[in-house]
Amino acid sequence: MSRRHWRQRVADMIGAIREIQSLARGRDAKQLSEDTASYKAILYNFVILGEAARQVPDDVAGRAPEIDWPGVRAMRNVVTHVYFGVDAARVVATIEADLPATLEALERLAAIPDSGSGPSS
Repeated sequence: MSRRHWRQRVADMIGAIREIQSLARGRDAKQLSEDTASYKAILYNFVILGEAARQVPDDVAGRAPEIDWPGVRAMRNVVTHVYFGVDAARVVATIEADLPATLEALERLAAIPDSGSGPSS
């Protein structure tokens, strides 16, 4: 496992969501899938999002139970292993329905002060 602190992982997640939202802004699934470079960048950022989520310790993830941690990790697996079979409409629905609240929760998690020593604090 990487030695990066969980706060760095949460920052990676926040950055990935912001990049996804920026690339997708104002576009529907058809428009997005026709812009191959942007669509692939969005999918790559979903991989980053899920991989970073996988590296956040369970006790830290437990501080943000409103985040669908298994769902975030699962999206990474779908993008990584299904790739050409990923449904653009599902990607856009996830961006619109799930990412705004996830971003807010991650920002709250990032703002929690460290509570002591240890690898996950």
